[in-house]
Parts: sequence; C-alpha cells; structure tokens
Amino acid sequence: AEQLPGHYRVLMGALDLFQITTNSNHQTTVQLGHAGMILAMLELMQKKDVISLPAVICVLRCLEHAVDVSEPTALILFRDFQGLSAFSTRLQQEVDLLMDLEFTGDVYDAEPPPPDAPETERLKFWQLLEEVTARRRLCRQLLKNIQVALHSAEVRTGLAGVFQGPLMDVLKKALQEPTKVGLCLFGTAIDIVSNLIQDDPSRVPQMIESEVLPGIIGALNKDTMRSVECLSFVPGGAGVFQG
Repeated sequence: AEQLPGHYRVLMGALDLFQITTNSNHQTTVQLGHAGMILAMLELMQKKDVISLPAVICVLRCLEHAVDVSEPTALILFRDFQGLSAFSTRLQQEVDLLMDLEFTGDVYDAEPPPPDAPETERLKFWQLLEEVTARRRLCRQLLKNIQVALHSAEVRTGLAGVFQGPLMDVLKKALQEPTKVGLCLFGTAIDIVSNLIQDDPSRVPQMIESEVLPGIIGALNKDTMRSVECLSFVPGGAGVFQG
C-alpha cells in the first residue's frame, strides 16, 4: 500500500468510505447510479499495470456491493454498459497476462533464489511472485463480479448468449493450466458452471459443446484437488454434472 501513487490511495479510501456508508444508508448508491460514474469505474478497470491492480480491485468491490443493494445501479451496469461482457473480457485479459508469465505449475511451490544469488535474480523472483499474487487476486474479484452479474435479472433474461461470449472462452483457457492461473480461480469456475447447470439442466449440452464441462472433469487431479476451495466446490459440482 505504501508504494501506491497518492491519487490511488485517495481513490481507494473514498471507495472504502462509500461502501461503509452504503451499509447504513442505501440511498448513497444513487450517486453511483449515474452513468458517468459507472463508466469512469469501468474505464479504470482497464488498467493492467501491477501498481494499479489494488485500485482496480477496490473499484470492482464497490461495484459488486452497489449492485447488490441498488437495482438502478444494476440496471445501468448490466443493461446499458453490458457489465457481464465487460467483466468477462477483462478477466480474459488477466488470464492471458498470467499465462504469458515465465513460470510453470504453481509459482508458490518454487524455491526462492539462495541468499548468495545475484541481486537481479532475487529481485526478478520476488517481482514475479508479487505480480502473480496481484493478478490472481484481481481474477478472483472479477469472478465474484461475474457471479453477481449472473444472478442479476438484467443478465438472466439474456443468458443464452453467455455460451458464445468471452466468459466461456476464459473459463476454457483457465482450465488448460489451473495451477498456473490459481486453484482458487479453478474452484470458483467450477462453482459458476455448477450454478448455471443447476439453474437450467438443459444447458449441459451447451457446456459439453463449448468444452467447458469436459475441461473441468479433465482438470480434476491430485494437483488441483489439493486446494481447499476446489474441494469445497467439487462435491456439489459433481452432483450437478451427474444429474
């Protein structure tokens, strides 16, 4: 937090205050319901440099909370600004950035360079760890926003198009290397797919055709199952898939 630019610290403080006041007075979401405010937040969401990611996550948390308590905000975000597509596309970009980083498996399993290693080597390792952590956190928050969107009335009326959109594409890509993108993301992806199928079992053929369902089943192994979050979602998901 100390390394954040001053304007980001101010922004994050203001958004935190907004969420606190919203808990006691939902009328404060009227201010966020203005299209200009939502558009500005969606524009900030496009920031991809590591130093900006904490502010992006804060913006996404604020949108998640505001949508939960304000129907006008949900209407503007999901109907007028295609919020589900915006979140899914941004998630796809983050997953691509994670996949492009130079490491295999789970970076947290890698041994850090010894103390006598060159400073550049040690710096490179810790910078990679910092970037992976920040990008995984952002991906996880984006998945939360996507889950909120999928339960919104403004999105549910047009859910048929979700199978041809960026959400299915990014889920397929994440399933290719679950340990690289993060096992918590993999677990949340299982939860999203399970809920879509549970809501409408007739979606199973579409899930199979899009290769998402076979991808999930194929990715379940001893490496992915070591995650507590994966384990918590797998039993429910397995029941839905078999049903």
